[in-house]
Amino acid sequence: MNILLVSRGYPTKQEPTWGCFEKDQAESLSQLGHKVTIISVDIRFRWHWRKLGVTHQIIDGVNVYNLFCIPYALLFFLPTHLKHKFYAFLYKRLCKKVIQTEGIPDVIYAHYLNYMYYGIQLQKELNVPLVGIEHWSEMGKKEIQPSTLQRAQQIYSQLDQLIVVSSALKQNILNNIPLQTPIHIVNNMVGNEFRYTPVQSHHPLTLVSTGSLIQRKGYDLLIEALAQIPDLPQDWQLLIIGDGILKSKLEKTITDKGLQQHIHLVGRKNKQQIADIFHNSDFFVLP
Repeated sequence: MNILLVSRGYPTKQEPTWGCFEKDQAESLSQLGHKVTIISVDIRFRWHWRKLGVTHQIIDGVNVYNLFCIPYALLFFLPTHLKHKFYAFLYKRLCKKVIQTEGIPDVIYAHYLNYMYYGIQLQKELNVPLVGIEHWSEMGKKEIQPSTLQRAQQIYSQLDQLIVVSSALKQNILNNIPLQTPIHIVNNMVGNEFRYTPVQSHHPLTLVSTGSLIQRKGYDLLIEALAQIPDLPQDWQLLIIGDGILKSKLEKTITDKGLQQHIHLVGRKNKQQIADIFHNSDFFVLP
């Protein structure tokens, strides 16, 4: 099967988690014998250099195409619906170039709500089935913004199939949106690099947690909690893997609590690096 996967992007050295879910599934589909092509459009503002125009790589058997052009920030004053139309135009332009080389796909597969919208625009051009997979945390909230619900209703109803990553997410969507579209559950995968092999070496009592440094991840609560435990070993440590807008605030909290010798924000890591840290740790903490 020739699969065209509409994605946010693909992991790089600078951004090892950007598009990581899409990468995992693309590689697994490729290993099952399917031809998989990922397309992404990057109009984000970032400090690191990226090549303008279309780039193409073959990574672990997956064709990866990316279009980089005008940063999204320059479109700040455009209404949201016009931004989406502009983004959809770029995806259609990239897709037209890709199918000249990779051929017309048998199915379009899109991750996340907004990218399903771009998939719909491609489906209108190619007239092939469209499958969406939802794992956007916004759709798992108890109270979803009305504008998001309206958009989700419009987009999900145009899919041939909708996949979600948990039974709880499926139920939450059905509780909020009356849908006729078939919904299937396919959990996120865990790669072989995360097969646990404890390292038999001496190290301090080590806790590890991983995720974006944003409010809903609860790292502020974790730091506060650890500051209140009186009987931890003298040389314990917590390693927090990830980056985000709360980094400076968390660093200040760590310093204010006098825990800078124990709690370390180690930044973003790729999957193999994360696995290595796990193997050298004693406990995983999910705050």
